[in-house]
Amino acid sequence: MYKRQIYVVESDIERKKELKNEFNINISNSDNQINDFLSLSEIIILCVKPQTFKLLQSDLNNKISEKQTVLSIMAGISTEKLCNSLNIANSVRIMPNTPGQLGEGISVWFSKNNNVSVYPTGIINTSIFVYLLFKWSLLGDMIINGYYFIMSIYGWFYWTMGNNKKSVPISIMYNHDKKIIIILFISSALFVSLVYTLFDKWDSLISYIDILTTSIFFSAMWLMAKRKLESWNFWIIANIISVPLYFYKGLAFTSLQYFIFTLIAVAGYYKWKNIYNKQNLTV
Repeated sequence: MYKRQIYVVESDIERKKELKNEFNINISNSDNQINDFLSLSEIIILCVKPQTFKLLQSDLNNKISEKQTVLSIMAGISTEKLCNSLNIANSVRIMPNTPGQLGEGISVWFSKNNNVSVYPTGIINTSIFVYLLFKWSLLGDMIINGYYFIMSIYGWFYWTMGNNKKSVPISIMYNHDKKIIIILFISSALFVSLVYTLFDKWDSLISYIDILTTSIFFSAMWLMAKRKLESWNFWIIANIISVPLYFYKGLAFTSLQYFIFTLIAVAGYYKWKNIYNKQNLTV
């Protein structure tokens, strides 16, 4: 693609001049930039913040033909929501979050091996995501990842010094743990629902499934921090639900990631169970 075939719509006048001078691309100085370039474009790339996209919907809705391809780099807007908003049949979504996904995979591997390094890697991973989500203005998801960050710090402390400064062994859930999990699950569902309402994230049935999986992940994170064997059951259930969920969202790589996480979680359960049984034999 030649530079002169690239058309850029930019509201910032100074930024527009910089792009023009540096890349010699097409820009428009009119008040209706989108209409100037829309009919000339074969591929329409949307790389704006979610709140900015709301302002563009009226300019784009019903103006994109079947021969044009829409490629989205917007965080927080699913392909389904994008297609419904613009009244188009298909779109392509790309998310630049591979480093974060790799970090999450490393954390899962450490937890499977009962290695306390799960928490420092988790802290680094969630810190990256909190920063990126803040930059993307996805405050709801940022708050959720903030919870994972706090639980990573708590888990790191509890695993190493939570029992009179002695390493905490793997244990199973007791009645009081079950009561806490029920309260935590319901509280998580209500909290995430509130976040979705405040940040306008209600799309469809997918939003309810998101809340379900997030509540399960919240519960799993707490159980993992308490070094409970049953934490793996929660990870397995949430990962299994996430596989078709993210595939439906058009995020095939993330779907594959959760499939791999499911296998690791199953292996983690049996490994922790063997460690737990050996602990009981030595008592």
